[in-house]
Amino acid sequence: MNYLFKNINIVSPEQKLNDRFNLWLLDGKIHKMSYDIFPVDETTEIIDASSFVASPGFFDMHVHFREPGFEHKENLFSGAEAAANGGFTGVVIMPNTKPAIHDASVVKFIQDNSKDL
Repeated sequence: MNYLFKNINIVSPEQKLNDRFNLWLLDGKIHKMSYDIFPVDETTEIIDASSFVASPGFFDMHVHFREPGFEHKENLFSGAEAAANGGFTGVVIMPNTKPAIHDASVVKFIQDNSKDL
């Protein structure tokens, strides 16, 4: 889908940017960003984004996904889903699992079971 986010706060530390813009996503990619209002096509949904923030993805260096061993608390899928919904594009899983993440076989288990998440 296509979206026009009107008056969205865009924060990008790398670009030293923290301001409000109109942001048009066309076919899932940024098509145009401007302070000014601009015309969009009929396939674009217009959203009042005055309470939204857009930024680069976050990276969490300390997560407890608990798999393997404690899946009743959290697993790779539920942890990845929660991270993604919170704006995180990367995580580092803590080794407090059973067995602990401390050898190649457990790392391979996590890689094999998370590659499609």
